[in-house]
Amino acid sequence: MNRIFIRILHIATIVIATSGHAEAYSGGNGSEENPYLLSNMQDLLELAVNADDYDKHFELTSSIDLSGEVFTNSVIAPDISAMELDHQGDTFVGVLNGSGYSISNLYIDASSTSNSYLGLVGYMSSNAVVSDLTIAGCYVSAGNHAKYIGGLAGQCDGLLERCSSSGTIIGGEDVRQVGLLCGRVGRVSGVASNCFSTGEIETASLSKAIGGLCGSLCWGARLVDCWSDAAVC
Repeated sequence: MNRIFIRILHIATIVIATSGHAEAYSGGNGSEENPYLLSNMQDLLELAVNADDYDKHFELTSSIDLSGEVFTNSVIAPDISAMELDHQGDTFVGVLNGSGYSISNLYIDASSTSNSYLGLVGYMSSNAVVSDLTIAGCYVSAGNHAKYIGGLAGQCDGLLERCSSSGTIIGGEDVRQVGLLCGRVGRVSGVASNCFSTGEIETASLSKAIGGLCGSLCWGARLVDCWSDAAVC
């Protein structure tokens, strides 16, 4: 009897250990057919710290308010070394379906750093997709010499589709590739389709490649049916 009990306990322990992350977020398993569900701030912050999930499928089930949270870097896929020219660290290669909901009051204060690749997502790789998502009322403050700064993404080599961003971006001296939606759409494969931005961007002297929608567009990348009425000064 004791042996049977121990065996059952051992099996239960294995099941819990191997399926623990399957119950992460507000549901789902991260597959295309059954995406992880993001319904609150805690779900989004869990995604932020779980780089192993950056290749999974996600879907918002409600709008998420980030009021009270202050970030000094991107929430998802941040650059971990400001000393290097290229993005260092894990990139987002998954799919995030906003389902028409918003992420509001994103607040990034990197003004005392030279952190680059700022936004909700620091770096979207070529297979990454973010769709039907609104970034509402964001505030991003970048320090001197920072680059690739946006409300939704710092750099997008993937697809932004039916997304929008509103808010304020403040940059220090010599900041580059700054846009309210995305800092740079690039690396041949990058596409922004049916997207728009509103708000304002203010940068200091020597800054370059500043745009209302995106700061720069690499060769081969595309903007399709996008617009912006953001003020740039």
